Amino acid sequence: MSTGCHPPRGQISAPSAVESTLPIPPGSSTTQPVGATGLQVPSSTSVARDHSRSPTPVSRVALAQSSSSDSSEPPAKEARVAGPADGNLNDPISPQAEGGPQPLALLAKTADDLKTWTARVRSAIPYDLVTDRRPVLIAPSIQVAGEALYFLVHWLFDHADDDNVSPDLREYRFTRALDERFNSQLSANSPFRVECTMTSLLRLIKHCDTWNLTVGGAVGEGVTRNLLRQTIQVAVQVPDLWQTRGSYSTIQFLPADLAFLRLLSPEDVTTLLPWISHNKSTSTPIDLTSNVAALLMAADIDPTWVSTSASRIIQTELHLVSHTLFGLKDIYQEQDFIAFRQGMTSVLTTPGNTLDMIFFAQARNYLAAMYNRRLENVDVLLQHIEFRSSLNAETVATEMQYSDGDQVSEACWDIHYEHLVEEKFKRYLRGSGHPDHWFIRSMVSEDEFNAARNDSLLRARSFLQLMTGSDLVPSGNEWKIIIFMHHKGKRESFVSPDGQGPGDPARLHIHACFAHGDLIVDEGLRNLLIEPSSAEGKEPLLFDSWLHAAVMDPNDFNSI
Repeated sequence: MSTGCHPPRGQISAPSAVESTLPIPPGSSTTQPVGATGLQVPSSTSVARDHSRSPTPVSRVALAQSSSSDSSEPPAKEARVAGPADGNLNDPISPQAEGGPQPLALLAKTADDLKTWTARVRSAIPYDLVTDRRPVLIAPSIQVAGEALYFLVHWLFDHADDDNVSPDLREYRFTRALDERFNSQLSANSPFRVECTMTSLLRLIKHCDTWNLTVGGAVGEGVTRNLLRQTIQVAVQVPDLWQTRGSYSTIQFLPADLAFLRLLSPEDVTTLLPWISHNKSTSTPIDLTSNVAALLMAADIDPTWVSTSASRIIQTELHLVSHTLFGLKDIYQEQDFIAFRQGMTSVLTTPGNTLDMIFFAQARNYLAAMYNRRLENVDVLLQHIEFRSSLNAETVATEMQYSDGDQVSEACWDIHYEHLVEEKFKRYLRGSGHPDHWFIRSMVSEDEFNAARNDSLLRARSFLQLMTGSDLVPSGNEWKIIIFMHHKGKRESFVSPDGQGPGDPARLHIHACFAHGDLIVDEGLRNLLIEPSSAEGKEPLLFDSWLHAAVMDPNDFNSI
């Protein structure tokens, strides 16, 4: 069966290398602006650890609290009580300072936990047969798609309180803003135009698995995972979305929907309505007949102290909300709030609690499990790769047993080469770094080659990206990467009499939207498969170089 091994002649095409990024780790707490003008209430949020930058606070009303000289306390009849730790509200609350439990530990979540949580969230979203259409996003690249999705979400937050605007006018305004942002320099027929339908945040969540997403002609789950990660990366690079809290940068929430606040507490919204409707860009009226001045004075705030600076407006809103809800200007000294905080902290740190019992601040654990899905073990990938063929090994073996003569059938040869394909694939994926072959060396710089020399996951992650459109492991346990094997050409004696090799193998044909691939087992590939390897399996093979050339640019979606 041995016919000798001859290296293929000619070039093996391969594009550029793949990029990889890390997701954002969640955790921590801060304050959340509410209402049309950004009123502040305590809220849980997530943080991104980053020592390399110090985001600046937003210029409009948001949740960042300034430490500048104009952020002093508003004059009142009594001195304001200091914060719970050291009087600085910018510092995180420390449970240990009050003798409370230790901070909540990060608990691992299983695929079933994620499914249950996802189903609960999506099932709680109301369905509207008339307006509940799937969101549509079409973009020329994953980078542009990420910017477009971020633009959509940010626009929805900025226009959350357009209650008096008709749906048609709202959609027209969004489409015009989208075109100004992405399509102003493009012709109507340009393939680089961005299309995005006006939708809602609820529909984005409800249809996250089925929305109409096309990126550079590519579709599928891998593209969706790449888009979500790219959108997060876009948000991370926007300084106005972040504020510094100690060594962390934490997100700044946009204002919540005023209609939602009215549903929660209509009386309090009515009380705060003079401030909500007040134009913060103008000076605060000090006339005693002014509703705004009366509200401020009722909360022990001197109207003459309030200015148009963002820091003072934020401080004023914190005082107003605290006074309206608790009768005190400092909620951190309100006994009911302290008891609530201590009780929640105690419950949340109890081992074994799940989201189904109550939300228990477990959202960060689910987010960590969903978004931190980098491939960390080659065996996980191998367990989900399935090789398929139209041949049945048992049937072929039975036919050979009862056949006459020593002639080996094509089906028997095909089964043999299919076994070699699986062995070579596993050997390649378990290897480290770039294959040390002259062809790969000509494509990779010396520094890049040396940096990846001991990277045992480089090949596996690149192959996962090639086959699924993302280097993130799909959620759940049912996902499969399927390689369909097709046979053609001579099964033996495929080396020409003059000693020339059979030529380059056909390129691996990928359907990333389905995680499928078509592998043509032709004379060129058979020539690579029969190349012998040592028992250690460390020397580079021609098969490794051929396959690596394909995975070095896993984003081209070459057959979609």
